[in-house]
This record gives sequence, C-alpha cells and structure tokens, in this order.
Amino acid sequence: MDSSSDQRRRLWCSPPAFASWKVGLLAGSVALLSGARAEAGAGDHIQVGDYVEIAPSISTGVEFRTNSFLSVGAVQSERPRDQARPSFNYLLRPRLGIEVNHPKVKFNFDGVYELRKWFDKDLAESLDRFNDFTITSGIDVLPKGVVGFAVRDTAVLRNRESDNPYRGNALLTQLRNDVGADLKFRIGPEFEVAAGFGWAFHNYRVPGAQEDRNLNTRNTYAPSLTVNWRFFPNTAFVVETVYQRNVWKTNWIPTEQTVAPEDLDGLGAVRSYGEFLAMPDSHHFKAMAGMRGRVTRNVVAILMAGWGLGRYDLGSVDEESAGNPGLGNEADPAAAGFDQNVKGVDGLLVVARMEIDAGFNDERTFGQKVDILFRKDFQDSFFTNYVHQNHLRLGLQSRWGRYLTSNVGFGPRFEEYVGEVERRDIFLRADFGLRIAPTRWMGFDVGGAWSQRASSQTDVQYDNIQAFVLANFSY
Repeated sequence: MDSSSDQRRRLWCSPPAFASWKVGLLAGSVALLSGARAEAGAGDHIQVGDYVEIAPSISTGVEFRTNSFLSVGAVQSERPRDQARPSFNYLLRPRLGIEVNHPKVKFNFDGVYELRKWFDKDLAESLDRFNDFTITSGIDVLPKGVVGFAVRDTAVLRNRESDNPYRGNALLTQLRNDVGADLKFRIGPEFEVAAGFGWAFHNYRVPGAQEDRNLNTRNTYAPSLTVNWRFFPNTAFVVETVYQRNVWKTNWIPTEQTVAPEDLDGLGAVRSYGEFLAMPDSHHFKAMAGMRGRVTRNVVAILMAGWGLGRYDLGSVDEESAGNPGLGNEADPAAAGFDQNVKGVDGLLVVARMEIDAGFNDERTFGQKVDILFRKDFQDSFFTNYVHQNHLRLGLQSRWGRYLTSNVGFGPRFEEYVGEVERRDIFLRADFGLRIAPTRWMGFDVGGAWSQRASSQTDVQYDNIQAFVLANFSY
C-alpha cells in the first residue's frame, strides 16, 4: 500500500469526530461541579470536590494464543493456509473513568484504549492493532425530578482476527456509535415512564484484495417506551418496547470482497451463494416485561420475557439491484433465499439472570459470588438477514483472603443465521483468572480462555486457547 493509502487509513482509524463532544462535556462538568482541590491517595482515585471522582488506570502485559488467525486448524484441514499459528503479543490498555454524582445531575464517562503489538514480524504485518477503543458516557438531568431527561452514547472501534493469513491486513473492523436520549416522567416516587429515541451507526470493514476494505454501513433508528414500577425499595416491574428501522447503505455486497480469488480453493460453501449477497432493510419490534432488582440482601435477579417481530423489505434489494444485471438470483427472493422474516419461536425473547453473593462484595476474608445467565434474542446481521441466539453462562468469583481473588466461567452460545446465508453455529467458551492485589493501587492478573466455534459452514470453525499475564496500576 502506498503512502497516500497509509495516510487515508490512519485518518479513518483515528477516533471519530463524534467523540469530541464528550471531551467538552466532561471538562465542563468537572469545572462546574468541583469547586475544591483534588485529593486522593493511591488506589482511592481522585476526588474533586464533593461530587466528582476520577479513576485513571493502566494494564500492561503479554498475551499468548494458539490460533492467531482463528483458522480452521491442522486437525480439520491439511492446507497450509489453515494451519493454526501460535503467537505472543504485547498489550497496553490505559483507562479513564469519571463519575459526577450531584443531586441535580449525574454524569459518567469511561474510556478504554487498547494497543496490541505482535512479537512475530510476519504476524505483526497482519494483526497489529493501534486503534481499538471503547468510550461510553451518559448524563442524567434531574434524576429525582418529576420530569427529567438522560442522554447516553457508546462509541467503539474494534478489530478482530479473521481467517486471512496471507493478507496484508487480516482484521475484521467494526466501527459503532450508539446514541440514545430519554425523556422521563415520574408519577410519584415509585412509577416512571421514559420515552426515548436512539440512533446507531455501524460500519463493517473486512480483509479484501481491493484497497478499499469497506464492506457495508448500517443506520438504525429506534424509538422506545419503558415503564418502571418499583413495588419494593430495590425491585421493579419493567415493561420495555422498542421499534428498530435498519437501513443498509448498500443492499447487496459482492462475495469476492469477503473472499479473495487466491483463497477460493476449498471455500465453495461461500461461493455457492453467487457473486453477491442480498442485504435487505428491515423493521424490528420487541416488547418485554418482567422484574429486575435486588430480591434479598444477597440475591439480584432479572427475569424478563417477551416477543419480537422482524420484517425484511424485499423491495429494497430490488431497487438497489435494478441497475446491476450481475446480481443474478439475488434479485429473486425465492431463488436467493433472503425472503426470511423473524417468526415462530425465533421471536421469543427471554432474559433470566441471577447473582448470588455469599460474602464476596463485602470483602470478607473468604467469599463467593455465583452468576447464572440465560438470554434468548435475535439481531440484524451484517452478512445475512438476522441471527437468532440462545446464550447460557455460569460464572463463579471467589475471594481467598485479603490479596487473592479468582474467577471461572463457562457457557455455550447457539447461533442460527437466517437469510441468504443459512448457518448454524455452536460457540463454546471457558475462562479463568487469578488476581493478586498486594495494594489498593496495584494488582497482577494471570489467566486464560478456551474458545471453539463449530458450524454447519466448515470454513468458519476454529479452536483457540489464550493466556495472559498482566500488571494493573490505578490511582
């Protein structure tokens, strides 16, 4: 890639301009609400006045993984391109958290930046990451008033490995910005109604033979209505409804942009969809009701159930493809298979989560905390109509004296992709971690994870084992 291309890539990979408003809001909030010196001891964070807390931290260390490109692996394929390649990389993760807790306004900010540098020169050319970040922020005005409003924003740029070991860049990149605002009406201290509106921008980029790696962009517009009735001091009955309008910039994408010619050998399952994949716009509606909150002193629970619908606009593909005779069967929904809506049991929505604390949060010498989660949901997909998921996870956190904590977790996620690309996956993940914290401002983490994806489309299957050693410092 020439220097001008490098320059364009650096511009695109820089934190987007939409994050700049947070800096101004952050500075103004601190200046307005502090009115006092900053005071803190190491590990206690920075206290500014009576309402502001600033928490800077940094993590640094080494990671190891057995399958750097998430390839099919030597067990399932003998081709050189599919061999699992082990690697070590350096990780740097600075973080800044800010919280303003004023009776009239609450504000929170959390920003994380991640840098990963591979020690192997060949892998570094394809997998180095210098632009991953996550920024979340929100402001809640008049949190106890009869009328109030809240604004929230999450901006994420995330790179992850893809099965392209011979690419100059083997990363699938997603840029997301999700903005939402709610106008809240409180009818008495126990009853709240929130009318909201959200907008989400999602851009996907994939490794490709062309210099332009842009795959597609989606805008989502989402009005919502939420009702909270607090029938116990810390427990509420909740009704949530949301309508989502998903609009793609391009209603078809060429398959050769996701699979390069030199990688086609053995990937007939992908090419069998034709030269293009149809990406119809859609309407989603979801409604859920249930209970969330603290049931007892040691038990926190979420129990929600509901139903959802998804309708895909086949006309959006016809309009987009009218001037593209090479689209072929994708212009015919029945022939291509993208005339699929969310229906039947796929529309059932469930969230069931229970957290049982046996002394862990009280920082006793010994304590445990169990976390059980089941979630059933569906979402719009970036390469087919939608994905339906059933996710189960069990986690255990343990405290072993003053300086040592551990965590273990395991859970399967069953995924069914519906549309022109039909795929059924089972994703398994098991993880563990051990933290030694001799002081409030310093800790050391050792841990790892095993993940496996099994799929009806064999070229996306992989196994991977990760391990890490990290040092953490906070003020």
